Formats: sequence, structure tokens, C-alpha cells
Amino acid sequence: MWLAAARRFFTLLGAIVAAIFLCAVSIGLILGTSLNRSIAVAFEAFGCLLLLFAFFVGNRGPARTKGDAHPFIGPRFLRWATPEEHQSTIAESAIFLVLGIILILIGLAIDSRYRLV
Repeated sequence: MWLAAARRFFTLLGAIVAAIFLCAVSIGLILGTSLNRSIAVAFEAFGCLLLLFAFFVGNRGPARTKGDAHPFIGPRFLRWATPEEHQSTIAESAIFLVLGIILILIGLAIDSRYRLV
């Protein structure tokens, strides 16, 4: 179970790192900036975005909407979240948090302005 979970996590991490790298290189080439700097800023910015997602996903309240009513139009009926939904909220927040921290650390390691050792 743990091995399969680690494989899925590192597959997700690898896909995110590859997508960020390709976007950062293309944007850096279009803007004519240093590739080192654009890649580092992209990893740090996306890592901060994931930390923000972790905060908001983790702070969901205990109430959930009931039914398929549109959230802005018509009546909204609420229900209490099940224990599985609470666990899912905590797990999603933890994934966003860990991915965000890893991406920020990758960005700091790539950035030539800072020396980690």
C-alpha cells in the first residue's frame, strides 16, 4: 500500500515538475530573461500557489451542499460532512502542502542567487 502511494505521489510530482519546467523555459525564452531565474521563480510561485490551496482546502467548514442546486441561484440546502469527507479534506490539504514545500525547495535549489550549503 505504501509503495503504491509513493509511486503515485512521485508520478504526480514528476508530472508537475516537468510541466512547470516546460512552461518556465518557454516563458523565459519569450520574455528574454535568464532561464535559471525564470525556472526558479516559476517553481517558487507555483509552490506558493499550492500552499495557498492547502490553506483554503484545509479550512473548509463542516457543512456541505445537498443536492445539485446552483450555488448562486435558488435555494441552498446544507448537510454535515461525513467522516470520510473530513479525512479527504485533510488528505488533500496535506498533499497540496507537501507538494508546495517541495516545489519551493526545488526553486531555491535552482536559484543561483542563494547558496544552500
